Amino acid sequence: MSYPTPEALRAHAEHARKMADEYMAEGRLELAERREEDAQWYEIMAAREERRIDRMISERQMEAA
Repeated sequence: MSYPTPEALRAHAEHARKMADEYMAEGRLELAERREEDAQWYEIMAAREERRIDRMISERQMEAA
């Protein structure tokens, strides 16, 4: 299974925050809040993916040693 990269997830978070700002400027507070929640979720997923990659690298290094 292919996982999105941390960089791709952070790009999604950045886009969601831009949308949140636009919605806020338009007075669409409910949508702005939802997009901010989306951005936070993408940031969490990026951090989890980084940890998964780090664990995978560590395990491979230990196997090779």
